[in-house]
Amino acid sequence: MIHYFIGGDQEDFRQASIAWVQDGTQSKVDFMMGFIEVYSDYLGNVGSWESYVQIVDPETTKVSQLLAKSAQYFENKMPYGPWKKVFPDNYAPPALMAYYFQEIAEMRSGGYNLPNFDDIRRDVGFKNIIRLPLPGETENPERKAILTELYQSFGVPARAEHLLEKQRKARLVLVLLHEIIGHGSGTYDTTLYGPKEDPISALAVAGGSALEEQRADLAALVFAADPKLVEVGLYPSLEEAIVVRNAMYDLYLIDFLRVIARDHSLAEAHMRGHWLLIKQLMDQGAVAWVDPVNPTGMPIPSNQVLAVKDYEGFWKVCNQLLSDLQSIKANRQTEKLEALFRVQAPLSEIDADWAQAIIQRGENLKVNSESFEQSWVIDAQLGFLTVSDTSLEGIARSWTKLGYDRQANGSSSCMPGSLCFN
Repeated sequence: MIHYFIGGDQEDFRQASIAWVQDGTQSKVDFMMGFIEVYSDYLGNVGSWESYVQIVDPETTKVSQLLAKSAQYFENKMPYGPWKKVFPDNYAPPALMAYYFQEIAEMRSGGYNLPNFDDIRRDVGFKNIIRLPLPGETENPERKAILTELYQSFGVPARAEHLLEKQRKARLVLVLLHEIIGHGSGTYDTTLYGPKEDPISALAVAGGSALEEQRADLAALVFAADPKLVEVGLYPSLEEAIVVRNAMYDLYLIDFLRVIARDHSLAEAHMRGHWLLIKQLMDQGAVAWVDPVNPTGMPIPSNQVLAVKDYEGFWKVCNQLLSDLQSIKANRQTEKLEALFRVQAPLSEIDADWAQAIIQRGENLKVNSESFEQSWVIDAQLGFLTVSDTSLEGIARSWTKLGYDRQANGSSSCMPGSLCFN
C-alpha cells in the first residue's frame, strides 16, 4: 500500500487488496484506504477518497458469518436467469461487524464490500464490513428526536413511532444483505470484458456505479423477509421479519426524500439508483404521493410525502428491476443502461415542483445539519469516554474537559493519563 501511494502503480493496490482479502477476519483491527469508489460523479471519472479503520466485534460478527455462509441459498433464489453464481463448497466470505473510524467524501456509510476488482473477487474473494452503531448511539434522546422529526416531516406522522422502533433492525438487515448478498451475487459474460476489467468501471459513463449500488439494494429489499434470516438469527420469527421489511420499505422512501432535501440533486450514485426504483414503483402503483395527515385528501407539493400503497407490489417491482440490472451488467449493455437512467430516471427532475418543494421543506431538518461524528475519546487506559452535547461547541468544551486542549500557537497539550493527538 505504501508503494502504491508513492508510485501510483495500480498493480501495487491490487496486491495490497489481495493481501487484505486473504487476511479475512484474523486482524482485530483492520483498515482499507485509497481512491476506491465513484459516488458523486455520475460520469464515473472521479473516484472518492475512502479510509476506514475498524475494530471488529467478534460476537455480532457470528451472525454476519452465518449469513455469508448462506450465499448459495440466496443465489439460487435470485431472478438472474443464467447469470447465477455457483459458489465453492464451504463458501463464507469474511463479514465483519465493526465499529469504525471513517473518512469518505460526504457520506456516512453503513458498510462496504471491497475490493472492486472483479477478477480478485472471483479468484480470491472479497470482504464485507458492516458498521455497528457506537455504544449508546441508538438510545441517545437527541438522536431519537432528530429521527422523529424526520419521520413526521417526510413520512406519515401516525407511523413515526413505529418506524423509530424498527429503524435499527431495518437498517442492519438492509446493510447486511446489501453488502454480503447483493454485491457478492451474480456473474457475467467474461468474453465481453477484459481479463482484469471490472464490469462496473466498464459501464461507468452509462451509470455503472449506480447500477451496482442499486443492484445490491434491490437484493436487500427482495430478501428482507426471507425465512433464512430467521434461521441465522436476525429475526425471532417470520411475522417479525415481515413487519421489519415493511418498515424498511417505508424508511426507504423517507430517506430518498431526506437526501434530496440535503443534496439538492439526484446525481449521486446511490440516489440515481433509488430514483430509478422509486419511479418504477410509482409507475406500477406500489408507491404514491399522499397527504400525510389526511390519506383520502388531495396531496399537493407543499405537504405531500411518498407512501407505500402495496407492500407485495413493492416487492415485485424490486424483483423485476433486480433481474433487469443483472442482465444489463452480465451482457455489457451500455446503451441500454444509459437509456434506462436517461428516460426513466432523468436527473433534470430535480427542477420539478415536487423536488423543489421537498428541498424547501427540508431546509431546517436537523438530520441534514452539520454533525461531528467522533463524539468520544479514548484515554491512556483504553477507557471509552462519550460526551453528552454533540453540537460543535459542545464537542469543543467536552474535549477540553476530557483532556484535549489546543493552544493558540497550534500545538496541543493533554491532561495526564489522556491519549491526545496533534
